[in-house]
Amino acid sequence: MKDIQTHLEKLRSEAAQCLVASNLTTDPEKRQLFASVAEQITGLASAVQNAMAVESANVVRAAETAVVDQKQAIRYRQILPWFVVVILLAAAGAFAWPRVEKDASVIALEAKVEPPAAPQEDTKQAIAKFLSAEEEKRKVLSEQLGALAARVDNLEKARAEIVEPTTKRETIGQSRHRK
Repeated sequence: MKDIQTHLEKLRSEAAQCLVASNLTTDPEKRQLFASVAEQITGLASAVQNAMAVESANVVRAAETAVVDQKQAIRYRQILPWFVVVILLAAAGAFAWPRVEKDASVIALEAKVEPPAAPQEDTKQAIAKFLSAEEEKRKVLSEQLGALAARVDNLEKARAEIVEPTTKRETIGQSRHRK
């Protein structure tokens, strides 16, 4: 940073020397040349000064960011032990919970009294009634199906009898007309 400031001071001194040379010269072309060189050197000095200001601002921001990062790191260090404690408690609860439920279920099984046999017999009787009703329905359906098949057969026979006499009459009528 000091090197840059040294260069900045050199630029400013050279710009000042160019202005002095411009004022001392009697030739108008050289006067204008020295003045334009002084302006360019002054512009360069301003650019270097602006760059230094931006760099120092970046350094300040970097320092502020470092401070914020340190605060966050401290906060995480404070939170981490509590987080570990919560995880350990959750793990311990996961191991203890099934044992508590298992003990309660064992107690419930020991306390259970065998259910009376009557509901099972009622269920068996209901199933038997249902099955017999279904069997009756099947018998009725098969009887209806048999009757329907018989009717279809009768209709086919009647149709065949109707078709045969008509074909016989047509053949007889055709032979008479040909003669």
